[in-house]
Amino acid sequence: MAATTTPLRKKVTVEPVTNLAQLKAINTTDTSNGTAINVVELGMYGLDTGAAFTPDDNKVIEPTTGPGQWLKKAPYLFNDQFVSVSGTPAYAADYTSVKAAVDDGAQYIRVLGTTTDSSDMTISSPTVVDVYTGVTWTLDDSNITCNEHITVASDGYSTVQFSATSAPKTMFAGGYYVTLRNVGITNLSTQAGSKLAASGLSIYAFYMDYSAPNVADCGASTNVFSVFEDCYFYGGGSNCTLLLSVTGDGHLARCYVNGASATGTGNDPVVLLQNSQVVELVLEGMSTSAYISISNCTVTNVRHSGDLVNMYVENSGGTPMTTINSVKANAMNIYLRENGTYSDFSLNAGSVNMQTTGSLSSFCILSGSFSINSSADNCSVSGGTIVSGNFNLGTADNVTISNLNVKGSLLNSISTTRAKISNCYFEYNTNIDGDGNSLIGNTVGAGSTTNTLNILGSATNTIASLNYTDVVISDLSASSNLTNNYTF
Repeated sequence: MAATTTPLRKKVTVEPVTNLAQLKAINTTDTSNGTAINVVELGMYGLDTGAAFTPDDNKVIEPTTGPGQWLKKAPYLFNDQFVSVSGTPAYAADYTSVKAAVDDGAQYIRVLGTTTDSSDMTISSPTVVDVYTGVTWTLDDSNITCNEHITVASDGYSTVQFSATSAPKTMFAGGYYVTLRNVGITNLSTQAGSKLAASGLSIYAFYMDYSAPNVADCGASTNVFSVFEDCYFYGGGSNCTLLLSVTGDGHLARCYVNGASATGTGNDPVVLLQNSQVVELVLEGMSTSAYISISNCTVTNVRHSGDLVNMYVENSGGTPMTTINSVKANAMNIYLRENGTYSDFSLNAGSVNMQTTGSLSSFCILSGSFSINSSADNCSVSGGTIVSGNFNLGTADNVTISNLNVKGSLLNSISTTRAKISNCYFEYNTNIDGDGNSLIGNTVGAGSTTNTLNILGSATNTIASLNYTDVVISDLSASSNLTNNYTF
């Protein structure tokens, strides 16, 4: 009696196929439930012989012959977590937009080819968008609302373009936080206020380039704790304000600002830093009189090259007072309006203006001026050099100045009261027009021409151990006290 035979059913796996058409052509009549197959252009699928979903030729594929449906298990064999997105037809992908993947609940999204999203999207669960190296993802008049954390990153370097042309938008909205790594953000907006992030949203940016348009308030702005490390910010022109604005307990390290030229004052500087820690801020390619504002910050190492810029250290009402250690600038006017501690300023050209109580030590101005305004009572200055310029001390009260070396000045003016000035050198003409000052161990003169030391105060000025040469002392008040002075 001949044995009865039953055909072996195809099971476990079948040979890979290349595309959608080849997968549909497989007759599933003799294929077991759960059989897996790799489709090179689409990903990994499994056969569910009882499935009856609506076919979409992507996640659900209906065979031409046989029962069941092929259900997508993973987009690619090399990573079973990410779904793929590409708006470029040459790339076979799971979705043609990031929004479609997000709306479908995807949390790991890989942008394989140039892709454009033209509708707003909302992040409701932690999401990673990995943009392939060299690929551009565009948010065209659309933004991302972050109700959960989103990371936008690249293994190499990729570009994310953002544009708001019909109405102001922020690239990221909501109240959660955003991580940006190895990406270039290009803001092409034409609407003022279309910036990187909305108020209340934290930014963690690492190796990010941010390019702003020539439009007001379209920069990288945040007012809550944020981190910017190794980031580069490009300004778009004279209308570009608030290119970099960190006003809430931020941390900045090795950040560069280039090409910004807005000269606005008040709340519209190019760079606005408040209540933050800054380690190495580099200002490059900024136009004349570009405006920088710093308040209640701890700053180490500000470097500047290019045209003259204005840096204001202002009191925003917070604490602690600003500390700045090391400013090296080609041409900068520095206005110290906050009762802070400042040291190691080096300017090729420009000026330093103390406008309130504070402490400044170790500075050098090659060509420019140093002044202490009348409102800077009780301030202290030590260890400064002005190579070619002048020193002006206004009517501030109880100022302490020591080890100041002023060369190349045709007139130094001291109009203060109760100042303590010691161990200073004034190469040229000097006016002392104040009362109750104490000048001990200073040197006046030694310039190339005959100089004048004018002592104009009507009350007692104590001037002791004064070294002077080629100096005519004039208008000496009878009540001034000159003792132990000598010509060298």
